[in-house]
Amino acid sequence: MERIRKYPLDTTHLHATLCGYQTYGAKFMLAQKKMILGDEMGLGKTMQSIAALAHLKAKDKTHFVVVCPASVVINWGREIEKFSDLAVFIAHGVAREENVARWKAEGGVAIVTYDGARL
Repeated sequence: MERIRKYPLDTTHLHATLCGYQTYGAKFMLAQKKMILGDEMGLGKTMQSIAALAHLKAKDKTHFVVVCPASVVINWGREIEKFSDLAVFIAHGVAREENVARWKAEGGVAIVTYDGARL
């Protein structure tokens, strides 16, 4: 736990104030490098994930993918745009191929559905 608490979270590209447990969750994701984040609805899993992505952007990482159900694709895009500097590319629907090409060229977050991730 101490290793995670001491993990330096760079919030340069984040436009939100995190609750303590959200900061810990973002640090946990980054320190562990592989994990599944799951808890009750409404506790900020999206925000914790955006914070981790913003941190990675600050560390010169450029390409990220969010895989989610089609019902929340728009919400993910809206939240990322609202709370970070990350570019968002919706890789779903009629503009999927164009947006994937732009994401590959420019970097940012590609948001795909579970079925879209297989493509």
